[in-house]
Amino acid sequence: MKTTLSMILVCALALIPASANSNAPLAGQLTSEARELRVIADDLAKQLKNRRADVSIAESRLDEFVRKSSEISRLVAELDQSGLTLDARQQREFDRLKNLASLLDLFIGNKKDLLERGNAAQQRELLRAHSVGVVTRAEMIEKTVRKLGI
Repeated sequence: MKTTLSMILVCALALIPASANSNAPLAGQLTSEARELRVIADDLAKQLKNRRADVSIAESRLDEFVRKSSEISRLVAELDQSGLTLDARQQREFDRLKNLASLLDLFIGNKKDLLERGNAAQQRELLRAHSVGVVTRAEMIEKTVRKLGI
């Protein structure tokens, strides 16, 4: 009898973490995408700091920015649709995460518009500021995912 109860308890305890953390792969992927975007944006910001920087670097990296940002938005939406059960604090953090993903899309959209206008060489400092903004938002996304604890 004791052995049977012990086995049931062990099986139940083994299932709890698996069901409670079923979104861990999504959270890990979201953190990874944000980290990669942060590194790319930080590298670009450092390159654009030089007054003689070749602005075409920003144009060549734009596709990476757009791809990473859309992947982050997709992962946030997938987490949202996964039926997460969150307490009040986690819900506030998740709402913040959704807002950060939207802001990230906005920053990258602004960068894209700036590059498409054709006067990017004159706007080097503004492009750098946009890159720094992307770095900041990506860091905030990483921290928010960690705070969620999913």
